[in-house]
This record gives sequence, structure tokens and C-alpha cells, in this order.
Amino acid sequence: MTITESKKRFNDDGKFFFEKHKLFLYKEDFDKFEEGFREALEAISKLKESGEYPDLKSDSFNEKNEEIKTEKGGEGYTDVNFDDL
Repeated sequence: MTITESKKRFNDDGKFFFEKHKLFLYKEDFDKFEEGFREALEAISKLKESGEYPDLKSDSFNEKNEEIKTEKGGEGYTDVNFDDL
């Protein structure tokens, strides 16, 4: 299975392009992926119940996200070279 994230990005001249990141999930890893995904969903549910889950549309969330981008000097993402793993 391949999971693809596609983000619309803009060049300096204003033209856009799509940046793609792919995650390849092999058959022998399905069970482990499912387990991790279920754990993530449970954690999100608990955060929602406790009121700690951020409202992604709120101004305070967007302000915090901008602060993180500024502190990290970019978009808050790091490049991962899977050959190193």
C-alpha cells in the first residue's frame, strides 16, 4: 500500500507545484501499522475528551503554529533520509 501526501507549494515567481511524500507500507507490516494507528486514534480521543486537543481552526492554534515555524526557521518539518534508517 502507498500513502501519499501532496502539498501545494509556490515558487518565487508565484507559480505553484505539488510536493509529494510517499509512505510505502508492505504487507508484512500491516499488523504493526494497524496497531500504531489504533493507538494514535485512542490518544486523540483521550485528548479530545480532556479538552486538550487543539481546535485546528482556532486563531490560538494558528498563532502557536506560526511561532513554531519561526523558532525552527521554516515550516517545522525536517528532511528524513530513509536510507539512514
